[in-house]
Amino acid sequence: MILLELFWSFLVIGAVSFGGGYGMISLVRETVLRNGWLTESEFLSFIAVSQSTPGPLAVNMALGIDANPAVFALTVAIATSNSFLIPTHQVNALLMGPGNYRVVDFMRAGGIMTIIFLVVALTMLNLVFG
Repeated sequence: MILLELFWSFLVIGAVSFGGGYGMISLVRETVLRNGWLTESEFLSFIAVSQSTPGPLAVNMALGIDANPAVFALTVAIATSNSFLIPTHQVNALLMGPGNYRVVDFMRAGGIMTIIFLVVALTMLNLVFG
């Protein structure tokens, strides 16, 4: 029964609201609080987390300046996969100990890879969307 309530509630919200995600926040808030699905604190925490991730932020910025949101979203997706500079990836972290690598070693090799990655990514974005 809860799935039917969720479906109906969000169908109505999607049908009557304008302005995208920001325009729907107040309607979603009233719905989830009225039905007891979330507390006020939980709802505010979810909104804060969802708005602090780079994807929604980039898309909202693009819409705010009348730019193509696909370019902004793709730029964020490509940029977040650029993890060559420090050993944050699991494979790099696993290789640090057995290979006697230090963070400086990753920065030396990763700096070059990061520059190459950014040049290729920006060139391709300009060719495809420019």
